[in-house]
This record gives sequence, structure tokens and C-alpha cells, in this order.
Amino acid sequence: MDKTLPGTFTGTALAEILAARGVDHLTICGYMTNVCCDTTARQALHMGLGATILHDATGVPAQPSVDGLPLDPETIHRAALARWPSSASAWPRWPTGPAGPEARARARRERRPTSRDPSIRRP
Repeated sequence: MDKTLPGTFTGTALAEILAARGVDHLTICGYMTNVCCDTTARQALHMGLGATILHDATGVPAQPSVDGLPLDPETIHRAALARWPSSASAWPRWPTGPAGPEARARARRERRPTSRDPSIRRP
């Protein structure tokens, strides 16, 4: 699948392809851990899908820090994966569940507040 932005869901038919096949969890490998892999995993989570970033099948090059000094690839890689709460770098769902448009509409119908829907007032 060709993509032009870091998130694989942006500007592609990936969401439709996965939905048509009943896929509910992504296993992510590729380049760069801290940009494309992380963005795609977060997009998947926002859509209610599970996501796993394979720590030994992703990577990054050396990059400059804000002061121009180089950061080594392993530090960048480990820092990007530190956001994911397990040794396997997997996060099956956001703790609050999916918060996409369908989930918000369902919560309104069921009168269940979600943490991301400001139109639903909590008691």
C-alpha cells in the first residue's frame, strides 16, 4: 500500500480493507518506530482496533536532537516504545475503549459517557 503521510490510515483505504476482512488487531513492523509505526498504531487505537508494534521488527536512524547533537537510534527506538504499556509493546485497546464517531454515537444512544465526547455530560 502506498502512503504519503506517517499514518498508514491517512489517505489510504486501509480502514476499509481491514473492516471488510474483519481484522480487529494490527501487528506493526517497519520504519520509523517513532514516526510511522507509532502514528499508525495510535490511529488504529483511535478506531477501536488493537495494535502491537514489534520492537525487533522496527527501527530508526540516528537523528539530531533539538540542540543539534545526534541521538543514537537505540535511544530513539526505546523512547518511542516506552509509551506502549508492555514488554511486547502491545496495547489491545485504549483504556476507555474506542472513541471514534461510531463509538460516540453508540454511547449517545446507550447514554454512556466516553472520555472523549464533550457533548455527553457526566452526572
